[in-house]
Amino acid sequence: MAEESEAYRAILARHERALDGVPYVHLVREGISGPRRLLVTIATHKNGERYAALETTERGWKGDVLALRDPLNSYYLQQDAGAAYDTVVDTVCAGYAPADVVFFGSSMAGYAALRWALRWDANAVVSNPQVNLDAAAALGWPELRANILRVPMRVNLDELAHGERSCSIAWLHGRHPMDVDALRRFMGIWLASPGMTLNLQHHPEAAHRYLINDGKHFFALLEGVLAERAMRERTERLR
Repeated sequence: MAEESEAYRAILARHERALDGVPYVHLVREGISGPRRLLVTIATHKNGERYAALETTERGWKGDVLALRDPLNSYYLQQDAGAAYDTVVDTVCAGYAPADVVFFGSSMAGYAALRWALRWDANAVVSNPQVNLDAAAALGWPELRANILRVPMRVNLDELAHGERSCSIAWLHGRHPMDVDALRRFMGIWLASPGMTLNLQHHPEAAHRYLINDGKHFFALLEGVLAERAMRERTERLR
């Protein structure tokens, strides 16, 4: 694992906490006017003990941050179908309006971002996420397949009833069979969830990989889903 920078260690020293044995970082900004916004950054495979995008968001995001990690690579489900992580997310998110919360993740973390965005009727930015873990195991490479099959209580998002949602979701996808299948399955969720907005960015990549180019691209995606959600809510109030 890459050596942690001084800035990263300083963020942990000030903002890392634990709830029911689950460590997390909750960075709360002071002196920001307007609605309080929360970005939830979710670490993916191979991040190990390290939180994802922590220094980038601390520097560039004008809002609060919740950072999560899953060293077991359990898709944030572990042994309890996600109950322990849900407690952390539910506790922190209770202080924010769902319209002002955006979950961010790629691959495994993209799956978690979608699960929590749907749970909270919040928003998400995802890059090549998984949707149905059993299908991902069948279509993925051996290491990923073995990792998914170690999760004892897998939760397939397309097998849940979500109902009407106001989520604004930006989805970046390539052409790996696993990623195409995930998008197809999520389209079924979208069709069955009136009010949800799904904005797709297609990349002609045959490999499963991270599709966000840089910090500027990242923050533009975040601001885009939040602006789209706010515009829709203003329109609804005027009707």
